[in-house]
Amino acid sequence: MCLVINWIMKNLALLDGSHSKAPLRNFRREVPANIERIDLQEAEVDNLDGYDGAIIAGSSSSVLDDEEWIRQAGQLVEEAVNQLSLPVLGVCWGSQLLAHVNGGTVERGSVRELGYRTVNQTNIKHSIFKGIEDNFTAFQSHGDYITDIPSEAELLAENNQANQAFSYKSSVGVQFHPEVDYTAAENLVSKYKNENTTENPSYSIDEWARSEQTSDILRNFVYEMVR
Repeated sequence: MCLVINWIMKNLALLDGSHSKAPLRNFRREVPANIERIDLQEAEVDNLDGYDGAIIAGSSSSVLDDEEWIRQAGQLVEEAVNQLSLPVLGVCWGSQLLAHVNGGTVERGSVRELGYRTVNQTNIKHSIFKGIEDNFTAFQSHGDYITDIPSEAELLAENNQANQAFSYKSSVGVQFHPEVDYTAAENLVSKYKNENTTENPSYSIDEWARSEQTSDILRNFVYEMVR
């Protein structure tokens, strides 16, 4: 007797304001789903109806920038979470956008958090962190900070520099980069190392190996949140 498992690949929108196609490559490598990239700077998308979920990628822009495409992206995400109840995962800039459009506070920092840093989960446990140690290593590259999460949100992780993860309704935001491999981390540190950073950016192979578990966040998003 042959057992047939009927498993359907989920369809996710990758909301990308990164000015680069690199996030598509990174997320396709790590996320067990069909991914359709939507360029937030060019797309004419009114809503995300028809997708099983969405991931908001990082960006070199700021959610505080006075640009029309950022306002439209915020409206798209706000509707996805608050009207469609769509599972949404925001990564770095994406987490800041989630916070910003839902009543949280994002501020420009005086220093950039850069390199592999320790992140600590709070006592509020969420399925997005299933199988991940309470204190883990994650890659960081951001100059803006979420200083206040939305009032209805729950803080899931933090470190001595910033709020690092929160859940809000059908969404989760993570300030760090679970999609970045060692080559991408090396390139980002090289790009930003001359900026004023929180400390000397650290990006050794050993730290990358310890951070590998954060890629489980992307799989947990699909298997635990996208139904």
